Order: sequence, then structure tokens, then C-alpha cells
Amino acid sequence: MIGDPYKRGGPREAYTIPVFKCRLVKERKALKMAAREIDGAYGAAAVFMRTLRNLPHEEMHAVYLNAQAEIVGFQVLSVGGLGGTALTPADVFRGAIAHNARAVILGHNHPSGNIAPSPEDISTTVAIRRAGKILGIELLDHLVCAPSTDRWRSIIDLAPID
Repeated sequence: MIGDPYKRGGPREAYTIPVFKCRLVKERKALKMAAREIDGAYGAAAVFMRTLRNLPHEEMHAVYLNAQAEIVGFQVLSVGGLGGTALTPADVFRGAIAHNARAVILGHNHPSGNIAPSPEDISTTVAIRRAGKILGIELLDHLVCAPSTDRWRSIIDLAPID
């Protein structure tokens, strides 16, 4: 066929393109909550203080919210060691998109009991906020929790974006 853009340089082997379908898989384990909505940082802290309690290592968790601030999902995003956990914006927003969320609240623990965010905590929060702005999914907050001392700190105000 003359002018066929797919036929350059002679005959080629046929290529089969894989077709995928993404589905949410609900775990058998569910969180029992007192309310369906999150009323800001205090409500999120109650969730994370419960889910991060008694962990000897760092974990990053996410709560996904719809447009009415109702919880539509929860996910353990990352499990690390004593000194930290790795996370990318893709890890956060993959779950948010799958849950059809309009907003995300992140929480992770510091097993040491120190609620001061590390420079890595702040830079990760900045990257996630920027990605969320592009996707139209807001990062409402990112909390550092120390369940052993019942203390927590919001770091969203320390992570300004352009």
C-alpha cells in the first residue's frame, strides 16, 4: 500500500499489544471507623494513630476521600525500616485514581517518637503536592505520627509549592 505510515522499510513482524484492565481488590481486613468523614487533621490523626500503633518500623499510609470528604479507601503505601520508607507520587496517586478520590491524606510514623519531619519528609510532600495539582487530586495533609507518645504533626504547611 503506497503511503502507509506503518510500512516503512519493508515488511515487519506483527506485534501484539497487551491489553490490561485495572481493578480494585478489597482486602478481607477492614478498618472500623467512628465516622465516614474526615474532619481535617485531627480526624486523620485518629485514623493514623490507630493504624500505625505498635509498629517497630516506618510505614506510610493513605486515606482517600471523595468530594464530600468521605473516606472511600485506605492503603498501606510503603513499609520501611527503622530509619525511613521510600515513596513516589506514583505510589500515592495510583491508589487515589483507582478509588476515584478527589483528595488524599498521608500519614507515616516515626518509631523514635520524634514528630519533627525530616528534610526527606518535606521534599516528598512537595513532590506529591505538585503531582496532585497536575492530576486534580489534592494532598490535604501529610502527618508525622508518634503513636507511642500520642503525638503527631502536620507537615503540609512546611511544604510550600510554586
